[in-house]
Amino acid sequence: MVPGPEFYWHATPLAFLPAILTEGVLRASANPRPSALARRRKLGLEGYLHFSFASKTPLLADKLKRGYPHALLAFDPAISNLPGAAYLKWNTKRWAHREEFIPITDPVEKAAFLGDWRSGKYPSAELLVPNRLELTYATDLYFASQAEADWLQGFSLSTPPITVSPERFPPGPEPDLAPLQIWFEACRAAGELLPPPELPFD
Repeated sequence: MVPGPEFYWHATPLAFLPAILTEGVLRASANPRPSALARRRKLGLEGYLHFSFASKTPLLADKLKRGYPHALLAFDPAISNLPGAAYLKWNTKRWAHREEFIPITDPVEKAAFLGDWRSGKYPSAELLVPNRLELTYATDLYFASQAEADWLQGFSLSTPPITVSPERFPPGPEPDLAPLQIWFEACRAAGELLPPPELPFD
């Protein structure tokens, strides 16, 4: 049996990271992927932030394979005890029956579910947190490359401790950071954080 989750993980496109760090909070209503939003509406799961039990997920692998650069925020496992926090047996991309996507909120049922996960069941399980989560719960910010970390640090924002750790990410081609660098230069010239470029991420 494996131990409990080391962290709960949230992947975000690099283009959205400066705004998230500036506000200091993750919001369920901010920048949803159109395909994910459609699934969540179908399954009655709107208004939740989704966190994976592992950093390497099939969804993130797909994004990186298509060249969409992402960062990983690692969150303290204690967020699973926040009010309204729930477990979900499956990642919503699975598109199974709606009754299989009922959030698990009862403390006893959550403990039993976590035991099932530790024994190898439900490998695509998620943690749900309603509405918003302050970044004070984030323990680390991970990047797949030094170039991505250097790009973000150019904004001079307050961040969780930064680690460059390619092994935390699924493999993928080296991302094209040129559009993000052009945006960074525009922000620097304007003296403010401009709306992020409309780059594909879905």
